[in-house]
Amino acid sequence: MVKNFLIRQATESDSRNIFEWRNDLLTLGMSHNKKTIEWKTHIDWFINTLKSENSLILICENNIDKIGVVRFDISNINAKVSINLNPGMRGKNLSKECLIKSIKFFSKKFPKIQRLEAEVSNDNIASKKIFTGSGFEKYKLYNNNIYYKKYLLLSK
Repeated sequence: MVKNFLIRQATESDSRNIFEWRNDLLTLGMSHNKKTIEWKTHIDWFINTLKSENSLILICENNIDKIGVVRFDISNINAKVSINLNPGMRGKNLSKECLIKSIKFFSKKFPKIQRLEAEVSNDNIASKKIFTGSGFEKYKLYNNNIYYKKYLLLSK
């Protein structure tokens, strides 16, 4: 598979895909909240998150498929980042590049953010590889979750 893909901001038309990916059985197994999300709960959250000045949802896609979603939640000069792939795109070595390109997109839109953080289940081997391979450092293990950080270069 070609790794030439685009990063764009999510729109309302992406809601159904993100909902389905979130409720995928493997995703649920690796998530902090292992319960299936109801559509009404999801759509309310999604619309509010799209409108929020402290959140950014990005879609990674190629000419044919949506590859995954990367979300950033901002707090002061930090942002928490998470990634979830389209289940049909797993195992194709696309997630690391998707994350790296999403961070570049995010950094241009929010140049004052100095640090990214991620929280990953210790059982989620794929996500641990994605974050460490994208320049994140492990800084804490707590309650079977690994916490990662990555410092961003400040624009001058």
